[in-house]
Amino acid sequence: EDVPVPQLAFQANNDNVLREQITDAQKPLATMDYFLQQVHTALEAGEKQRDKLDSDRWRASFDLAMGRVLAMRVRAFGYNTVLAEMKSSPKKFEQSDSNQWRLEPSESLNAGATVKRMHDKAIEYLTRVINEHPGTPWAFLAQVELSEPLGWKWVEGHMQIAEANTGNNRNGPQFAPEEEM
Repeated sequence: EDVPVPQLAFQANNDNVLREQITDAQKPLATMDYFLQQVHTALEAGEKQRDKLDSDRWRASFDLAMGRVLAMRVRAFGYNTVLAEMKSSPKKFEQSDSNQWRLEPSESLNAGATVKRMHDKAIEYLTRVINEHPGTPWAFLAQVELSEPLGWKWVEGHMQIAEANTGNNRNGPQFAPEEEM
């Protein structure tokens, strides 16, 4: 199955459209977190043995895998949290021509103490890979993972929205006269 790509832009010309899009966006992330949870559980089972690994390569691989799965879970939890908050009480636009909300990476974590602990652990693992294995592919991947913050923030914007066909508008579908009947 394909890994879901989170939806980051939401049409918000009215609250019902926004809520509908948010509900649709939350579904694939719930599925993804189920699989991330399984990987996380498997890695946690080996965490106590990490220091007994006798190869730098194995330690770098373990730390990178643990850091990345934790970072992905933090992003998924935060994503779901900010979507749920927006769905229950949609934010109001500050600019009159805004009709879209976009999610952008942010240092702000809005997902509780458990997610904060996962965040700190992800940063610890990824930073350890960078510090203990500089110049390696593992360090490069850890830097890529850390290149964007793990939280989310809403940014308002404007998008083109197709207007409903009012009948007078001849830009809609064109039918032959006999089909118009």
